[in-house]
Amino acid sequence: QAGRALLRAMPASAAGACEQLPTALARDARYCALGLCASELQSHLSFRQVLSAAAAEAPPLCCGEGGYPPPLRAVLQARLCWLLPSWWAFGSSGDEADDAAATLEAFTLLAALLDAAADVSAALHAAHALCSLLRHSALSDLAAMSPLVPRLSAGLAARLPLCRGDEAQLWLLAALRELLQSAPAAQPHASVWPALSALWERAAHQRCDLVVAELTRLHRGLSAAPR
Repeated sequence: QAGRALLRAMPASAAGACEQLPTALARDARYCALGLCASELQSHLSFRQVLSAAAAEAPPLCCGEGGYPPPLRAVLQARLCWLLPSWWAFGSSGDEADDAAATLEAFTLLAALLDAAADVSAALHAAHALCSLLRHSALSDLAAMSPLVPRLSAGLAARLPLCRGDEAQLWLLAALRELLQSAPAAQPHASVWPALSALWERAAHQRCDLVVAELTRLHRGLSAAPR
C-alpha cells in the first residue's frame, strides 16, 4: 500500500514557471520520497521513468528569466541531482540499449543542471551526482559520455571561484578528477586551466594544504593523460 501511495505521489507533469511556493515545495517532497523509497518502488518504476520526469522538470529550472526565483530553483535543481543516483542501482528496463541511452541522457541532464546551477549548493549536488554516476558506469557508457567532458569540466571549473570553503572546493576538484580519469582521451574545456591556476595561487597563499594536495593529484593525472 505504501508503495502504491508513493507511486501516485509522483508528479504527473512538469511544473509551470509560475508555480506557487507551497505547490513547488510539495513537488520537492514527492521527489524526496521517491528517492528515499527507490528500493521499494523498483518493481513499479524504471530508472528511465524517473529520468524522464526529471528531464521534464529541467527546462524551467534552467531558465534564468521567467522561471522559478533563484532560491527555489536551487532547491529543486539539487533535488533532481540527488534523485538520479538514488535510482541508479534500481529500475533497469531490462533492455541494454535503452539503459545505455538513459545513462547518456542522465549525464546530459546533469550537465544542464550544472550549467544552470542557481547557487553553489546546487552545483555541489550536481558534482556529487556526477561522481556517483561516473564511478558506477560501464566502460561503454563512459565512452559514450566523453563528448560531454568539455561541457562538464567547464561547469565544474566555473564554480571554483565561488567556493570559499575548503570542503566545497575539494568536492568540485574530486568530481573534476573523476571526470577526467573516466574519459582520459577527452580534453577538458580551456577554461579549466586558468581556474585551477587561480585556485592554486589562492590555496597556496592561504595555506589550504588539503586543496593544494588535491590540485597536485589532479595535475599529475592530467599530465599523465594522453594528449
